[in-house]
Amino acid sequence: SPWTYEAADGVRVTLDALPSVANVANEDFGAAADKKHKPDGGATIRFLCTNPAYLVSRVLGGKGALVVKSPDSVRALVRDELYRIAQLYP
Repeated sequence: SPWTYEAADGVRVTLDALPSVANVANEDFGAAADKKHKPDGGATIRFLCTNPAYLVSRVLGGKGALVVKSPDSVRALVRDELYRIAQLYP
């Protein structure tokens, strides 16, 4: 799975999926992943992220429906990528 492909040292990530993309919780986040479905139809996934580039690409592709809740270091990766993209559209 791209979520578990080991491209970097692992970091524990908490990812929220809004109801429109909650099916992402059905993907393979590794054996130790903790997936909770929310009453509103969304989901929270806690997993060891070893492929941060993939995580950032999926969050950006989620158009706001996938949100990295923690850690701040991974949230910063998303912010940095958004900044780089914004510079292309002045």
